[in-house]
Amino acid sequence: METLQLYSMAEKENIDVVDYAFVKTINGVYIDDLKCIGLDCSLNDTERKCTIAEELGHYYCNATYPLSCTDSTLINKAEYRAKKWAVKALVSPSDMQKIKEQGLKYKWEIAEFLNITEDVAERIGICG
Repeated sequence: METLQLYSMAEKENIDVVDYAFVKTINGVYIDDLKCIGLDCSLNDTERKCTIAEELGHYYCNATYPLSCTDSTLINKAEYRAKKWAVKALVSPSDMQKIKEQGLKYKWEIAEFLNITEDVAERIGICG
């Protein structure tokens, strides 16, 4: 899925997507109460695509938690569900077939081939 499609999904769900200069080293955040995704303004195009996909995953999987949450179990479960949704949105079954046909096995190869981050490529589960 491409970045414009992800923005269209957000728009369809009436989710605002805004750029923000985060102080901490986070790429994005979904704020359920505001129905808003904040993306760090320093992200490159690939990071932006992968981050918006993950933040939409929080929305679609109801994988949210308060910003002040300190329950690491709750946070980890929510992050896992959102990241899993993002991988499914960004990597299609035909992409998986192409990866196998090309003989790609390293996360950097897969990331470059699919225009995704290495973090997302690693979550596919086939990387060496």
